Amino acid sequence: MFLNLCVIVLTATQIIVCLLLVLLVLMQRPRHEGLSPAIGGGITDAIWGPQTNSVLHKGTVSLGVLLFVLSLALSMVKSAQVHEWSRLEMKSVPAANPVSPESAHEIIRAPGGALFR
Repeated sequence: MFLNLCVIVLTATQIIVCLLLVLLVLMQRPRHEGLSPAIGGGITDAIWGPQTNSVLHKGTVSLGVLLFVLSLALSMVKSAQVHEWSRLEMKSVPAANPVSPESAHEIIRAPGGALFR
């Protein structure tokens, strides 16, 4: 139950970080003035001042590192969740009925190769 909640929270956080990262990359002013004027133009300069590229670059790097850490954490939690599920399945599988030496002589091989008791 706890691992399910962790997976949901980490996945939601990762989606939000991805969207913010895309937004920050699109807001940066490239050398050739790509999509920056189309979605914000001078608004970014008005909000963060003349050091806009520096602020956006730091934010992009920070969100990129956060996305990487979230991906690692999500993979570790998912791995633990699969390990827990397999452990629970092993507990729920009934033990096989071994053939006792006394009943071994009752096993008859059919002409097609199938075994019957």
